Amino acid sequence: MFIAGIAFPSVLLPFLLLIISNFGNPQILTLSFLHFIPIIWGIWNIFYFSFFSKILPGNSTLRVLIMGAILGFLVAIYGVFVARIPELEGFANSWTYLPLIVGPLIYAMLWLFIVNPLNHLLDIYEKQ
Repeated sequence: MFIAGIAFPSVLLPFLLLIISNFGNPQILTLSFLHFIPIIWGIWNIFYFSFFSKILPGNSTLRVLIMGAILGFLVAIYGVFVARIPELEGFANSWTYLPLIVGPLIYAMLWLFIVNPLNHLLDIYEKQ
């Protein structure tokens, strides 16, 4: 479960950080939270199977979408209010809270189209 959650962000995060450091603000690399994102994804996948798959209503697709959106919202809250990433990147005040809307949507799609197939690939659903 942990490996299925950690695989995608572990591969993608170095490339995103490289792009951000070259074209954006290199100060963003000093945020320690960014380096823990793969671990958080793995732990969130474990939480999905341990707790939330029994609590959340609907079919498995809807549950995966909800779990991805919740994680995206939590990460966006941290990024906007604690780490102040939009301010570090120089976005105007009108765009500061956009990650609170876009983040959950992106995370929901990533969980549906990447983490969910990895869970199926590793036969995690069959063990339930």
